[in-house]
Amino acid sequence: MMKFTLYWFVYLLELARPLGNHRHCARYYLGSTNNLNRRLTQHRSGDRLIGSAFTAAAVERGIQFQVVKFWYCNSFVEARFLERRLKRRKNHAKLLDLTQAAINTLLTELRVAHGR
Repeated sequence: MMKFTLYWFVYLLELARPLGNHRHCARYYLGSTNNLNRRLTQHRSGDRLIGSAFTAAAVERGIQFQVVKFWYCNSFVEARFLERRLKRRKNHAKLLDLTQAAINTLLTELRVAHGR
């Protein structure tokens, strides 16, 4: 019998130019999903209900964006944990240098903490 493995992803989108105003602007969006192609299509739809308010605002302003980095996770729980952990880092541009090996170290911390 074949074992079916479903991966989850934490992904980083980069906008072609910053979105915001003189007080606050952002160029990156961090999210998680189990279907990266579907999620990107949702973001590009510009619909705030199925995409995100951030990417909808980018679509409204004609700002293009693309996936510039993604990391694999084994479960929804791991993906959400990783997404929250990475969102705590305020400079998302530095996430571009984060390797899958570094991510695996963070996920190992989660597994140890929860006895997995």
